[in-house]
Amino acid sequence: MDQLEPKTVTDPKAWRALAHPIRVDIVQLLTEQAALRATDLAKTLGIETNSASFHLRQLARYGYVEVDDSGHGDSRERWWRSTSRHGFQFQIPDSTDGTGSSSTDLDAARTLLGIMTAQIHTRVDEWARTVLSGADHASDPSETSNHDVALLLTEEELRDFRSEQADLMHRWMALRHEPSDEGVGLLTYRHVGFGWIDRSRLQPEVDQSASDD
Repeated sequence: MDQLEPKTVTDPKAWRALAHPIRVDIVQLLTEQAALRATDLAKTLGIETNSASFHLRQLARYGYVEVDDSGHGDSRERWWRSTSRHGFQFQIPDSTDGTGSSSTDLDAARTLLGIMTAQIHTRVDEWARTVLSGADHASDPSETSNHDVALLLTEEELRDFRSEQADLMHRWMALRHEPSDEGVGLLTYRHVGFGWIDRSRLQPEVDQSASDD
């Protein structure tokens, strides 16, 4: 529980275990909050408590969640927490040596990615509704943000950028408040971000004439 980076998951069986919208939501909620019970998750997600308990057991089997034994007021019911306070990242093994992912494994990865993509679309829709709602808080520039930029960087600069970006996120994710904290005005700030190397964009050619002179 002390790692400062997302937990890397490479086992295709674990991908398949998470490839369910309810389970993705459960992992997300337990990453955001210190610990929750099956009844808490059921109420939030609009499902039956026994269904939430079943999904929790399956997620625990593959290392996403665990029972929280740190002590809670209500000991009649299990409390659950994420095994990674900074979330999870999914890595497909390299297949260049012929021992990489099979087509079945890739199908599992695609299914999980599809569910996560749908979740991202939902978040973006929520952001758009907030911006367009006309509410007073939505008109405050400090309440919402968006950006779509393309950075032209060397490989070393890209590594530095991603490292600095991760450090910033991890620092603030490590600051954990309990939802029941009294006297603290807590706000849920939702940040959705993703990046990739866009190989479809033409890269500027190096002018060799300058070096030949």
